[in-house]
Amino acid sequence: MDSESRSIVMLPKKTRRVAVLAVGICLTIIIVGGVFAPRIHMTQNLNDDVANAIEIGLGSHQHALNLVADLAAGLEAVGLASAIVLLCLATRGLSWAVLALVSVPLAIGLTEYALKPLFGATSDYTGFPSGHTTTSFGIATVVVVMMLTPGNWLSARWRFLIALAGWLAAAAVAVAVIGLGMHSFAEALGGAAVGTGVVLLVALLLDLPLVRRLLLSATARFLPRSRQAREILLDRERMSQ
Repeated sequence: MDSESRSIVMLPKKTRRVAVLAVGICLTIIIVGGVFAPRIHMTQNLNDDVANAIEIGLGSHQHALNLVADLAAGLEAVGLASAIVLLCLATRGLSWAVLALVSVPLAIGLTEYALKPLFGATSDYTGFPSGHTTTSFGIATVVVVMMLTPGNWLSARWRFLIALAGWLAAAAVAVAVIGLGMHSFAEALGGAAVGTGVVLLVALLLDLPLVRRLLLSATARFLPRSRQAREILLDRERMSQ
């Protein structure tokens, strides 16, 4: 890989196989959860057990659960996603903003307009997969990918803590929608699989050589003062010496 490619890489080489494996696992969860889980009695028992456990532990905190669930719905979700896009533009560059702009809406659209109509409700809930967890895990996975990329300006400890915080926030949304009776455990897990899998798949596609070259050109042309553009210029200067 040449130095210019390194300055725009989405996923470090050692994590790409893990990302491919994760996409495969997410696809399996979506298929099994949507097609087979509603027909398996054990799945309904698991949904009930998880819901009961959350209700016992957090049933008296309905207001807090509503606040957490609202983070992945409506204007709150749009605002959070927009903040991630702006953060990408300000700190990492165009390629990461493209990741956020493309992958999160794609995951939400896939859930709301393709998978929910296809699979319908898995029990007495609103449908498979959960749009809330699709959104929350999609945004969290974008944050995780940002923290994985080479050349990050943060220390390894801070990158780990930020990535962990993103995943914990997404998990909190899943707990909230189950506790509020909006979704079953299977639906929440399905949404997490869609959000995570779509973001990782888009990141892998953005790492293709042709796409990287296009993003390099676009970054140098439209964002000449960005951190990413400066890295590209520094790489070119080192190569010319």
